[in-house]
Amino acid sequence: ETEEPKDVLRIQCRAQSLASIASYYFLNGNATEAIQTCDVLLRPLGAILRLHNNEMFKMPWLKLIQSANQCEVQIRTGKKQQPCVDTTTNVVYTVLDVMNTFPSDNDDLIYEALSNALVRRVEFVTGAVSMNDLPPNDRGEVAFIGRSNVGKSSLVNMVLNRKSLAYISKRPGKT
Repeated sequence: ETEEPKDVLRIQCRAQSLASIASYYFLNGNATEAIQTCDVLLRPLGAILRLHNNEMFKMPWLKLIQSANQCEVQIRTGKKQQPCVDTTTNVVYTVLDVMNTFPSDNDDLIYEALSNALVRRVEFVTGAVSMNDLPPNDRGEVAFIGRSNVGKSSLVNMVLNRKSLAYISKRPGKT
């Protein structure tokens, strides 16, 4: 079913309003309501707007990311309760998941805010050679997969702006 242009405009306004409501909940430390607003109400609107390929439509992602990040800091420091929804990771991932349903109008500032909100501290936890050796699922994880001696460790160090987080060797199979 195709919506009329005025219906699309109404959906855009509703999406912007819901983003402001979710941001308000995050800023007030009510992560449960914010996450439910994003997941249940905002996400479906993104899918509808994506169908219309409306790249000019602007969402207040920066405000939403910053407020979710502030809420996450309060949760992590014990000033606010964990959300009453099933989430084991940073609440900013909820915003990222919703962003993926909308047409992309994001710029470098948005992606920088996302990376700053999601990557706080980086530490090497373990090297796993089997599924049984994996660490507990209590934090965000990234895996780099590729052939031997192609620069995966160098890429990790470059992306994280660290010189020796990932061991680098000229000999294949030593990192």
